[in-house]
Parts: sequence; structure tokens; C-alpha cells
Amino acid sequence: RVSGNLTIGAFPIITVTSNTPTAGSTLTATSGYVILTPTSAVTLSATTAIASGSTIGMVLILQGTSDIHTVSINSGANTKLRANPIVLGANETLTLIWNGSLWVEVCDSKNQAPAA
Repeated sequence: RVSGNLTIGAFPIITVTSNTPTAGSTLTATSGYVILTPTSAVTLSATTAIASGSTIGMVLILQGTSDIHTVSINSGANTKLRANPIVLGANETLTLIWNGSLWVEVCDSKNQAPAA
């Protein structure tokens, strides 16, 4: 319950970093927006794909950079995803939220060619 005036500040600034994941590794995010730059197609660890968040409600956006060097993230690898796996290619994103024990998918974008 709020009474009187309520002022909410600006949205926090999300910093962008890049990460070069390797097959079977655990991704450790150092910002809320991570651009993935693998040197080959990789699948993250089947047990812990992404290191645990620091606080409940933490949001993480992952962006792929290549349709050849994709990054696959399995559901059930400390993740709750709509599909198994989610594969990130060029400019495709996956937005997750940390619930205290799992990274839960909020949404993902797929860059598909328009229908003819």
C-alpha cells in the first residue's frame, strides 16, 4: 500500500559484456547483457549452464552472434526453458530471470527469414 506521492527513478543502466563460451562450460555473466562470441558451435554444461544469479529477480539477456558458431543451452541445466535446447544464432536473444535456484526463461527472439 502506498499513500502520498510515489516517485520511481529511471531504469537501471544495463552494461554489455562479451563472453567466449566453450563446449561443456558454465557461462559466468559479468553484466546483465552478454554477447556470446564462441569460436565454434557449443553446448553449455548439461548440469550448470549459467552460473547462479546474485539476487532473486536478477535479469540476464544473452545474445548470439553467429548462425555457424551457435550457443545451445539445455533446459534442466539450472535453467527452465520453453524448448530444449534453446539455440542462439546471429542476433538472437534469450532473456532470463533468476528465481533463487533456476534461470527461468522470460522470452527469446529468433531471427527468421520472412515468409514468401
